[in-house]
Amino acid sequence: MGRACKVGWSALSDRVGRRPVVLAGALAVGAYSFALFPLVDTGSTALLVLALVVGQSLVHPMMYGPLAALYTELFSTRSRYTGASLGYQIAGLGAGFAPLIFTEVQTDAGGRATPIISAIIATFCLGTVVCLALLGETSRTDLTDMSGESSEPLSVGGQPETAQAS
Repeated sequence: MGRACKVGWSALSDRVGRRPVVLAGALAVGAYSFALFPLVDTGSTALLVLALVVGQSLVHPMMYGPLAALYTELFSTRSRYTGASLGYQIAGLGAGFAPLIFTEVQTDAGGRATPIISAIIATFCLGTVVCLALLGETSRTDLTDMSGESSEPLSVGGQPETAQAS
């Protein structure tokens, strides 16, 4: 189911743009983080399975599916592989600390940890929303114009900056 949703969300991002789909995914993950832990804490196997299936197969793929295209469209052909890979790997390093941080929050806050952990997840999703708001839409970028031969830096919107007359 997760694979089908990744393909579906990716196909949707081809039609409507990367930003709207990833933005909706970030908002959905942020909101879902407040429902996930209470569902897991019920002790019900059915609700646990439902929580994991919805989170991992429906909500998370909304962000994850279009990311490969979004990352690669941010860079010129000459630096695309390095740029996309470096950003993805650095993000993975940061995310690797989440279990340690959440374990510490759980230890310190005890039974009050669930809303705190959900708020941390939602805050990072809000950071994603801010970054997406600053990022230009990449799905309609003509990649042939981004050959990497130009010495012009790319702006936040993904298009070459033009020199301003002084």
